[in-house]
Amino acid sequence: TLIGAFGMYSTALFLLLTMRLNAAVRKYNDAVGAFCGICAHIGRFAHQTQLYCTDKRVSTECTLWAYALSRAVQSDLRGVKGEECRAMYEHLLIAQCPKRSASQAEPPVEADAVHFILSARQQKDRVDGLIIATSQSTFVLQQLSAMLRVAFDRGLVTNIRALIALHTCVEAMQMAYADCRRVQLSPEPFSYASLMKVYSVLWAGALPFVLVPTLQMATVPMCGVLAFFVSKIDEISAELQNPFGFDISDVGMGAVNDRLLKELKQSLFVYNSSADDITGIANLVDGAIDAEEAIEVGQRGAGDWKDSEKLTRALGLGGRIWPN
Repeated sequence: TLIGAFGMYSTALFLLLTMRLNAAVRKYNDAVGAFCGICAHIGRFAHQTQLYCTDKRVSTECTLWAYALSRAVQSDLRGVKGEECRAMYEHLLIAQCPKRSASQAEPPVEADAVHFILSARQQKDRVDGLIIATSQSTFVLQQLSAMLRVAFDRGLVTNIRALIALHTCVEAMQMAYADCRRVQLSPEPFSYASLMKVYSVLWAGALPFVLVPTLQMATVPMCGVLAFFVSKIDEISAELQNPFGFDISDVGMGAVNDRLLKELKQSLFVYNSSADDITGIANLVDGAIDAEEAIEVGQRGAGDWKDSEKLTRALGLGGRIWPN
């Protein structure tokens, strides 16, 4: 019968709508998780620089560039390019460089980078390059890797294991950014979206013929309610296909970045307010072991024997840790 055929058609339509809505919600959740993952890795990176960098200003500079990554990802995903971003990056990065009087000459890069990885001139060049970069996020990630290499070469990172831990965070940021791009560049098949609209219109057009024998005068309002319900489900599914746009239901990247900014400001305030200097004196232990001036305790192949020795000394199990 007509009612039976329409019932089968309605069941198939609502199954397709449900599957489409579930896929859209899953894509939206993936987008939220990927972007929040970037922010989480940035916070982790900031805390690790405070642990592993021997100069507080180096840690602060790396943290600022890491936060610039979250803003760069937001700009890339929303298509904000060029001069629209200049004021934001200049305020964030250049304003943090050491200030000099007009009569004071720009020092050599090596002299200026004792406490700052990049000189004021280099910061300006990097910001100019960031603004014109095709992918601002990739540019910032590349700069973070280069800054860590320079910091390690100049003795501003405690040891090689610390450098590896820091760059692991940078790699995690890269993977999270790739996930954001994957979500953004994986559109719904056009034919699928078009057919869903055709099927919904056909269903809404046939609905009055099925309901009028039973509902009679109530057919009109009931058809209106049901058609509106189906159209809204389809609209929600279509809206969630691009979770990085400017719609009210899209991922609130600005709000997430503002929260990250508050957390980093609090972390840097506490870190830089501490009167304790970070000297990296613990590296003398590694230096003594490398010079074979301390006794080897652990066994090679069962973990790093240098760490085993330091752990043995820290537990007070005997032996000496400092060379004569």
